[in-house]
Amino acid sequence: MNESFKTKKEHISSSFKKIEKKKFSNLLNKFNSFIHSIYKSKIIQFFIQYSYVSIVILLTSGILFILFQETVAFWQTSGYIKLIFPRIGFQTYSEVIAISTYYFFGFIGVLLYYFALTKFHEEKTLKYMLLASFIFILFSFIGISLAFIDKISG
Repeated sequence: MNESFKTKKEHISSSFKKIEKKKFSNLLNKFNSFIHSIYKSKIIQFFIQYSYVSIVILLTSGILFILFQETVAFWQTSGYIKLIFPRIGFQTYSEVIAISTYYFFGFIGVLLYYFALTKFHEEKTLKYMLLASFIFILFSFIGISLAFIDKISG
């Protein structure tokens, strides 16, 4: 009788383990589908893509230099303030902000150009988007060029 009780107990125990595994498996599947639905969300995709772009913009504009070097916010000389320090070996906080802004404008211009050619088929919308794209890219090019000239002229 004691043996039959043990076998029943083992059977019940193994049944509970199977049920627990199924519950855990179902819970894991629900969690996995929840994470997958969050990752596939358009808002999350938008955030991930533009955070990549922001990181690239900050890296190309010199964020690592100002993080690891002692620097100043701006450069003051003979009564006026300059945002761009006139030597290659030094960079100010304001220079990084200005260059990041110019890169961002260039990115917006390229993005507008892409959307104008792929998404919109109305002629009026296409013209305005191409014009805005050209203005953003031109402003970015002029700003970065002037900053570079100011940087190397010192």
